[in-house]
Amino acid sequence: VPIVDGAGAIAADLQTGTILFEKNKDDIYPTASVAKLMTAVIVQEALASSTVITSGADSVSTYGNSGGIVRGESFRVSDLLYGLLLPSSNDAARMFELSQDPPVGGFVSAMNIKAATLGMARTLYTDSSGLKQETASSAADLVKLLRYIYLKHPEIAAVSRTRRHSAVSGGRKIRHIWDNINWPAGDSKFLGGKAGFTDEA
Repeated sequence: VPIVDGAGAIAADLQTGTILFEKNKDDIYPTASVAKLMTAVIVQEALASSTVITSGADSVSTYGNSGGIVRGESFRVSDLLYGLLLPSSNDAARMFELSQDPPVGGFVSAMNIKAATLGMARTLYTDSSGLKQETASSAADLVKLLRYIYLKHPEIAAVSRTRRHSAVSGGRKIRHIWDNINWPAGDSKFLGGKAGFTDEA
């Protein structure tokens, strides 16, 4: 049995859903940037990959600037997804949330609807980046999300395990180099996912 320092943990087979190890799997904790996995799901299901999104004052004023995005830059959804998942850009998450073609009912609402559809009964999304402490979930619920990504959106896992992605923005014509912060570089065992950190989480 593994020794796990985290308050809650789970290991499961994503093909079958079989739980192999668990520790407080139903307890609810803030997710921090792990919330961006659901953001990516909504992006893939609600926005065309060729859609262009432009950063505004609201998005670039979001706490954190790991993506290096500045006001007035434009990105195709397919490129901005790398900014969301690799450096864990909160600006990118907010850009998706405020996109001109958001899901019906609003982006965060769509995140919660999808969570309910997947049976994630202990999950609540209050923002797209995971900055808010109220955005929370359980280990068991996150396995349900990861299984859905594994089965329905393998492209999200593929993006999240990319070591580095380069993108040139429209508008400002700035070249961005986004490195993966989710897992140590060069570990072939990492198939995809998301890391996250806030003091509360």
